Amino acid sequence: MGAVAKFVFESRWPELDAEHLSFPEEEVDFWGKILELRTEVNKALEVARSGKLIGSSLEAKVYLHCSNESLAERLNKMCEPTNEADALHRIFITSQVEILNSLQDERIKDVQYTGEYLIEEGNKIWIGVSRANGSKCDRCWNYSPQVGSFTEHPLLCGRCHSVVIGLQTGNVDDLAKVTQSEAKEAIAQ
Repeated sequence: MGAVAKFVFESRWPELDAEHLSFPEEEVDFWGKILELRTEVNKALEVARSGKLIGSSLEAKVYLHCSNESLAERLNKMCEPTNEADALHRIFITSQVEILNSLQDERIKDVQYTGEYLIEEGNKIWIGVSRANGSKCDRCWNYSPQVGSFTEHPLLCGRCHSVVIGLQTGNVDDLAKVTQSEAKEAIAQ
C-alpha cells in the first residue's frame, strides 16, 4: 500500500472499499423513510412543546402505529436494538418510543398530540406524543422508570448505571449484563 506519511499533508486519501460502499437498495429506502418519519415526529413534538406538554424532546414518549405489518415489525426491532446508535428513541432524540398494534390501545386514550406520516399509497404511520415515563437521569437526561431503582446511584437510569459501575470496576462489558437484569428486577417490583 505504501509508506506512512511523515506529515498529514503528505497523506493520500484512503482507497475506496466496494464492500463497505455496497448498501442494499432496500436499506437505503428504509433509512430514507426513517429520516422522513423523524421529520414528522419532530413536527408532533413541536406541537406538544407549544402546548406545554413537554419542554425538551427528551421529556417525550412517542407512540407509533403502522398499518404495514413488516414495517411495524422492523420498527419494533428498532425499539430494542443491539446497539444504542440505531434505537428509534435515539434517532428521534426522545426518551422512549413504543410501537402499538392497534389505535384502540388503552395507553393512547389520553394522547392529545398526534401526527401522521404517509409512507406510500395507503400506508400510514400514526404518531402520538405524551410525557415520558419515569424520572430524569442526572447523567444522560433521558427519562426512565429505572431512575431511583439503584441504591448506589439512585439518580441514574440503567444504561448510565452500567457505565458508571463499569468505570468504577474497569469492566464495562460484564457489568452491563448484570445491571440490566438488576434493572428489570427493580422495575418489576
